[in-house]
Amino acid sequence: MDFSDFLRKTRFFYGLTLSQLSERINYSIGHINDVENRRKPASDKFKATVRREFPRNEAFDRFLYAEKEGEHQWLMK
Repeated sequence: MDFSDFLRKTRFFYGLTLSQLSERINYSIGHINDVENRRKPASDKFKATVRREFPRNEAFDRFLYAEKEGEHQWLMK
């Protein structure tokens, strides 16, 4: 999973819109959208900001595992 996937899945897991995520991490909606859609690479600073605001935890890891196994596939479309 690349960072674009991680970002989108993080946003989905926490139930955030682009606007809500933008407010939480203080990056523009456009920038976040560009990273999610691989139009712009995520800088190390951006990655660190996202990871600091949304640290990995057991619930998120279970979500990622379930998604990988296809249990959430219909939700990600």
